Amino acid sequence: MPSIASPAHRVPLEIWRTIFRICLGSELADTEPEGVLAEYQRLLASFVFITGDYRKKESIRGRLSLVCRFWRDALVDMDDMIVVTGRQRWIWPPGRNIDRANRVIYVTETLSILFIDDYYRAPRSKKPYTIDPSQLHGSIVQLDGVMLGSKKVAEPSQSNDVAIKALSSDSCERFNLQALWHTRFQNLVALKISSGYPFHAPDHLSPLSLPSLRCLLLCVASNQSEGNQNGRLCKWTFPGLVAFQLGTLDVIPRLKDDLIHFLRVHAETIEELVFTDRVSLPPDMDKILPRLRLYEYHDTRRRTSVNPLVTRARQRGADRA
Repeated sequence: MPSIASPAHRVPLEIWRTIFRICLGSELADTEPEGVLAEYQRLLASFVFITGDYRKKESIRGRLSLVCRFWRDALVDMDDMIVVTGRQRWIWPPGRNIDRANRVIYVTETLSILFIDDYYRAPRSKKPYTIDPSQLHGSIVQLDGVMLGSKKVAEPSQSNDVAIKALSSDSCERFNLQALWHTRFQNLVALKISSGYPFHAPDHLSPLSLPSLRCLLLCVASNQSEGNQNGRLCKWTFPGLVAFQLGTLDVIPRLKDDLIHFLRVHAETIEELVFTDRVSLPPDMDKILPRLRLYEYHDTRRRTSVNPLVTRARQRGADRA
């Protein structure tokens, strides 16, 4: 008896899912990229990029869902489950359940105009938007102008808390470094923060250690503080660190020795290293980091990039010739 199944049904579901993933692009909520620094940078990209890309993907997914019921059912669970929220607990996209979200972006009232229609009727507050780590949702958390509280740093996580795998904060003034000692962040895989240097970290806490961290994107600016032991980069330990990017907003002479010490501590794991602007280190970093396979310096002011490993390899080739 001939099959009456539609052509769409004759193709296995997993093949359709693979095709749809190609059409939609990589998942925005993927916390296990292939270990390439560029992938982690995309994971922790600005909320403007993330929400813009999400809108495009949802538009494509919506059109594909109209083709037939089989496609609609196959696409129903391919939503990246992104939520944007703010102080007044509004939710975008409307009707989304924040408890089921993979990525949650917390924004200030100023930025909420991008997501809610009744922004001008919403109540205002001049106080900074502060949220305690225990109140965060999603495995990927982005903060834009939002401050983390840290009153209960050592408070154990509740059993129903979703493990936070990635944290991004682009505001140097708003980021509270002490909050990283909270148990909600002990499973971090990727971290992107901006902070003053030396760091403001209390001495009564043990040195910062994140055992699962694979990627650290750090931007620092000089401050007037003398710092303390916990305020030094070399005191931080990340046993699984593979990718490290550092940028500075100004010249910080005392950072160099601290940075080299930090790299030596993580010499057996770091494979990718990127510096931007005003960071001065020797070109032969591969002698310190035996696993290094990517080493780049980006001068954003001149819009140039240099890979010292490639430059030295070419020089050796020229010398042999």
